[in-house]
Amino acid sequence: MLTNIALLIQKHSANVEKGRPLYKRWRFIFGFLLNTGSEIGLSAPASLFAPLALLAPLGGVAVVVNALLTRFGCVCGIKEKLSYLEWVATLCVMGGVALVAFSVSVNRLE
Repeated sequence: MLTNIALLIQKHSANVEKGRPLYKRWRFIFGFLLNTGSEIGLSAPASLFAPLALLAPLGGVAVVVNALLTRFGCVCGIKEKLSYLEWVATLCVMGGVALVAFSVSVNRLE
């Protein structure tokens, strides 16, 4: 989720700071550092310690979280409408994540 927020901050920078040199685009730099910190500080340790069966569905969760964050304008006011097909696809991803998580929990009980 933190990576999604960082990427949305960078997108906001592209919208409001275009035409400025990179060293004057503080939003972009902040988003970049936040994304880098998230990947190094959270994703790398998670890859080391968490089972792959737990990490794989999180990629789907990230897609859903990003869709919801952008739909409701939760980060920097970036708001995009989702079409009917995009809502259906988001629900399918959520269903797939739930099925994977359920199958992992059932296999652990056996």
